[in-house]
Amino acid sequence: MKKFIQKAITVLGSAALIGSTIGFAAAAAYPTPFVENGAANVAIVHGSNAAISDVVGAANIASDLATALAAQTASGGTGASVTGTAWQAMTSSDPLEIQESLNNITTYLDDTNFALLESGTVVNSKGTSVYDQELHFHDIESSRVEYAEDDDADVVGDYFKIANGQNIARYVIDFTTTLDSDITSGTIDDVEDETISLLGKSYTITTATNGTGGVELTLMSGAAQGTISSGEEITIGGYTVSSVVSGSSAVKFTVDGTPIDEMDKGEIEPITGTNDYIAVTDIDYESFAGGLHQATFWIGADKIVLKNGADLEVNADSISGAAVTINHTESGGDISIAEIVVNMTAQDEYLVPVGGKLSDEIALEGDEPGVLVGQNWDIEFKGFAAVNTDEVKLDAVSSDRKYKLTFTNLAGDVAELPLVYSNATGMHGGDTREKRLVMSPGADNITKNDYFILNTADPVTAGNNAKTYIVKYKGADKTSSTSPKLDLEILGVGNQELSMDKDPALGGTLVTLKIGGGTFTFTNETSCASSDCTISLTSTDYADGASPGLPVSQYLRTQSNALINITDLNTTLTNNFSVEDGGLVLATGNWIVNVSVDDTARDDDDLSLPETIYYATFANGSDTTDMTVTVTKSPAWISDPEDNNKNSYRTRYGALIEEVDGDDSPSEVTLTIPDSIIEPLVYLSSGEIMVSTGSASSASATELGAVTVEDSEVASVAAKNLIVVGGSCINSVAADLLGQAACSADFTTLTD
Repeated sequence: MKKFIQKAITVLGSAALIGSTIGFAAAAAYPTPFVENGAANVAIVHGSNAAISDVVGAANIASDLATALAAQTASGGTGASVTGTAWQAMTSSDPLEIQESLNNITTYLDDTNFALLESGTVVNSKGTSVYDQELHFHDIESSRVEYAEDDDADVVGDYFKIANGQNIARYVIDFTTTLDSDITSGTIDDVEDETISLLGKSYTITTATNGTGGVELTLMSGAAQGTISSGEEITIGGYTVSSVVSGSSAVKFTVDGTPIDEMDKGEIEPITGTNDYIAVTDIDYESFAGGLHQATFWIGADKIVLKNGADLEVNADSISGAAVTINHTESGGDISIAEIVVNMTAQDEYLVPVGGKLSDEIALEGDEPGVLVGQNWDIEFKGFAAVNTDEVKLDAVSSDRKYKLTFTNLAGDVAELPLVYSNATGMHGGDTREKRLVMSPGADNITKNDYFILNTADPVTAGNNAKTYIVKYKGADKTSSTSPKLDLEILGVGNQELSMDKDPALGGTLVTLKIGGGTFTFTNETSCASSDCTISLTSTDYADGASPGLPVSQYLRTQSNALINITDLNTTLTNNFSVEDGGLVLATGNWIVNVSVDDTARDDDDLSLPETIYYATFANGSDTTDMTVTVTKSPAWISDPEDNNKNSYRTRYGALIEEVDGDDSPSEVTLTIPDSIIEPLVYLSSGEIMVSTGSASSASATELGAVTVEDSEVASVAAKNLIVVGGSCINSVAADLLGQAACSADFTTLTD
C-alpha cells in the first residue's frame, strides 16, 4: 500500500486549503493520522480528469484505510460468564430466548451440569446403595423471561416468571441400587443414623419408619454438629450450649443462658431471639451410676421430614406446594426404597426482577421459601447478555400535524426524515409542500428542497447489507456557470457538491453520487440553463409500486439491520406524488410505517423471523384537526401503572417499544432494537454467584464511508486530512499545494 502513499501529498488539519501549513506524512506512520484510535479524518482527492491509474490508486487507498478502521473498531464481543456454583439456562448450541421456558432448554439436570446434584452412596448392613439426583422441569407455560407488570410493586419490566400453580421443579433421588433395610415394628432400622446428601447438603437420617401411608424419613442437618455430656458446657457455632440428659428420650439444652424445652431424638426447637434452630439427632443414656449420658445435636439446625403422600415439612412447618412421594417395595420383612420425589409447585405468581432471586419473591408473596427443597439452591435472573442496540423514533413535531422519523443506518449515520404532514388536502410525505418526501425518486420528479431515499442494495433482502441514506436536493447551478455544481445534503453525513455535466441532455447523466459503496446517477427532467433544474434518479430505485396510480412503498435499513417499510396508500397521484393544488383533495389515503426484524442470521431456534415489532397507520383529520396515529398493538402492550399515557412492550426478539400517547397530542414512539436476538441470563445457583453480562459485539465495525472526491469538490472536505493523488498537471489541488502546475520531470523534481 505504501507505493500509493509515496505518490500522495497530504495536508494535515487543513482548516483552509490554500495558505495552510503543509505537513508531509511519513509513509511509516500510515495509516495515522488518517485513521487513528478508531476514528477517520481523511479525504482522498484526485483530479476531475485523472488518468485511470490515479482513480484506481485513490480507490486502493480508501480500501486500505477502510480495512485499518475496521481492524481498530471491530470486536467479536465476549459472552456472559459466571463465577460460583451455577448452571446457566442454555446449551452450547441453544441460548435461552425471551418467552422460552426452561423445559425447552432441558427437561432435567443432573451432576453433569449442576454440581449440587452429585451422585452418592448409602452404606449399611444390607450393602451399598447408589443414588443419583436430578431436577426436572415440566412447566411449558411459564418458567421463562417475560416483559410484564408486577402488580405488587407497580413496576413494568423484564422478569423471570413462574405462573401460579405451575411446576417450579421436580426433585428426584433415584436409588439405582435400592436402599434396603429390615423393618422392625415399623422402624426401618438399617437406614436410621445413615448420612445422605441432598442438593449439596449432608443430612443424617434420624428416624425412618414405614406406616400405613408409606415411608417417612426425618433428616437433620445444620451449621455445626456436636456431642455434649450431661452437665457439660461447650461453645459451638457461635453459641454457648449446656445440657442435662435425663433419659433415653429426654435432653434439656440451655443456649446462651436461655433454656430450651425438653427434646427427644429427631426434634427441633427454635433458639430464642434468633433465626436458628437446635435439633437432636441422637441420645445415649445408660441408667446406672457413671453410665454414658450424652446427646448429639445440630446447632443452626435444618430439619426436613419426607413423608410419602404428604407435603414436605421444614423445621416443623408444613410446606404447601412441596408434595413428597417415596416409592418402595416390601418383601418378607424387608423394604427397598427406589425413589424419593419432591414436586415443587408455585403457590402464587412469582416475578423475579433483574438481579433478583426466586426465593426472595416467594417470601415477598408470603409463601414458604422451604418449597425449594433444602434451601441450598435458587433461580436467579441476571438480565441479558450484552448486545448492541440502535433506536428508531417517530416524533410528532410543530403543530402535531407533522411526524419525523429518526434512525441510524448500517454505516452508523443518524438521520431525521421529515416523514409526513397533513393539511386540508390530505396526507403528504415530507415537511411542507415545498419540502416533499419523494417516494419514488426513479419515477417522480425531484425539485429543490425535496427529500428522497437511496439504498446501496435492495433493502428488502436482509442479507444484502443495504445502506440507506436520506438525501435532500438543495439546488443546482445553471450550466452556464464556470464550474456548475449540484448540491445534495446527505442527512447525518454532510453536503456533497457534485460536478454537473455542462451540456446535459434530458435523460442523460447529469451528476453521479458515490456514497457507502453505492453509485447513484441522476438526470435532469427540465433544462439546467436556469438554476435548480428538476432531477430524477436514473440508477436503481428500490421503491415498490412506482407506476402512476399505485400506492408506493419505500424501505430503510437500520444499523441493527431492522427493516422500516414506509407506505403511502394514496392511489390518486400525479407522477406518484400527492397533489394539493387548486383545493383538490387528492391525498386522502393513509400512510403506514411498519418496522420488522427479518435477518434470519440473527435469530435462534425458538423464534423464527420475520417478527413485526411496530405497525402504525397515519390518517388525516381535517383542515382544522390534527392527524391521528393508530398503532396496531400486540396483546403484550402494557400501560404504565403511574401514567396511562405511556405504553410499552418487548418483543420476543428483544426489541423494546415505548409509546407516549398524550391526551391532546399524537403518539410518539421510541423503538430500541438489538442487533441480534437477546439472551436472558437465568441461572440455577447455590450460594453467591457473580455474573458478567459480557461485552457487545462490534462485528459491524465502523465503516469508512465515501472519502474520495474530485479536486473540484475539495472545498467540501477542506477541514479533513487530505491525501492528494496525481500530478499537479491533472490535479488542481496538487498544483495549489506546489504553487505551480508542474508536469512530468518538473513535477518529479519538485516532489523528490
